[in-house]
Amino acid sequence: MCLNGLETVLHLLRDCHASNEALFLAGMPRALVHSHAKSTVAWLEETTTLLFVNSLVLILIVLWNLWNQRNAWGTSHAVGYIKVNAGVAYDSDCNTTAIEVITRDECGSVLGG
Repeated sequence: MCLNGLETVLHLLRDCHASNEALFLAGMPRALVHSHAKSTVAWLEETTTLLFVNSLVLILIVLWNLWNQRNAWGTSHAVGYIKVNAGVAYDSDCNTTAIEVITRDECGSVLGG
């Protein structure tokens, strides 16, 4: 999104200058924006344990919008190509796993999921 350095999920959501400013303006303390967490999961865990629910909801909305903006920015594909996104979640309390797959055409329209 910012075209600086390696475009990892952690970079997009926390390290990118645009993300830094959006998170700070949404009320995230600078200490969390400049956290030393080495992974996205570790950073999100740290964030969820240190923020009050009202602040956390706003931060999650900002993160969701950053992710959507990044996806919208990178969705132009050649005609005939299909983009496939997959997500997996595991609930250790219930010992269950969920898998979601969604496919989109070159215009970003959902084909199935």
